[in-house]
Amino acid sequence: MAVAKPVSIDPDQIIGAWKSLTYDFYKDFKHLTQPVGPGPLERILFLHTDYRNCMCTRPQCIQPIKVAEWGHASDEDIVRVARGMTTYSGSYMFYDEKGQPMLRTDVDIALGPNWIGSVQIRTMKFCEENDRKYLTSKPM
Repeated sequence: MAVAKPVSIDPDQIIGAWKSLTYDFYKDFKHLTQPVGPGPLERILFLHTDYRNCMCTRPQCIQPIKVAEWGHASDEDIVRVARGMTTYSGSYMFYDEKGQPMLRTDVDIALGPNWIGSVQIRTMKFCEENDRKYLTSKPM
């Protein structure tokens, strides 16, 4: 099996929808946890308009709720679904810091209200292997 080789990040290569293989939290480059467990259901969307959206949930949270409309769901169903989900979106930009590709997102909407108005910084690595592309990021 060939090892994925890092390549420079060309923003045009990033545009589109990405499926996550893992979702991990780091602090000071030290792995802390997988907040939604293994095998997350996550999509990250990068638009040409320099706007991105990220939605992630635990697979066990996607069981249907008892009513057709989310607004009429029981508190129990809302807690079960919402506690296992993270979502945020905002404008983004790629930049270079001491040779390390970085991603900055200015969050304008999020499920967790404390993220609204925050700036999320991630180190980035873009790799290609055969016909697959991989994008990895770690919070700063």
